[in-house]
Amino acid sequence: MELLYLHLGIGSYSDHGLEACRRLSDQIGIKLNVITMKDEYNTTVDDLKDKNEKICSACGTVKRYLMNKFAFENNFDFVATGHNLDDEAAFVMHNVFNRNIDQLSRTGMVTKTIRENKLIGRVKLLYYLTEKENMLYCILNKVNFYNEECKNASGNQQIKNKEILYKLADSRDKKLSIVKTIDKLKKNSDVKEWVPSYCPECGFPTTKGICKFCRTIAG
Repeated sequence: MELLYLHLGIGSYSDHGLEACRRLSDQIGIKLNVITMKDEYNTTVDDLKDKNEKICSACGTVKRYLMNKFAFENNFDFVATGHNLDDEAAFVMHNVFNRNIDQLSRTGMVTKTIRENKLIGRVKLLYYLTEKENMLYCILNKVNFYNEECKNASGNQQIKNKEILYKLADSRDKKLSIVKTIDKLKKNSDVKEWVPSYCPECGFPTTKGICKFCRTIAG
């Protein structure tokens, strides 16, 4: 297991996040890998903000792509992320509101690795733990972390969804019910497995044509 930090060039937010990850790496004795977007692609999320109205969506595209690319090129079996129960329940609600069945079918605690398709699976180890539980664990065990909110987060749809979630599902059990209901429905669904094509620019999987990452970077 190794750590990965994506320095996306979001002002001091990215710098402080990197400092916290370095402290964490020292604290737990696990190697930290750093990808600096400016060095690799000569642009940053702050640069992209001028070209994208939905900068959080663009940022998410960049993060997903870079994590998958790093894991594939360095022969990792999975990418472990810190998504928690609040994240997943809000994600479910967002896709239910938008009737996005395909996205719901591809979520879950574990997605499989398909190395021949250049796709590395995701493992969400905190899937059934709330934000509050994670925060308390870090405080009680003196785990290094950084909790400043990204300057681009104002008005973010995910945050709005969480605000709705907290009103509708005001307990851990209700949030669990939302996530487990979708997990159960997925087991009984017959959604066709996605067969990717490959981006002519970078060679990684895409739904069609030039991938969203390459289009995002190009502006």
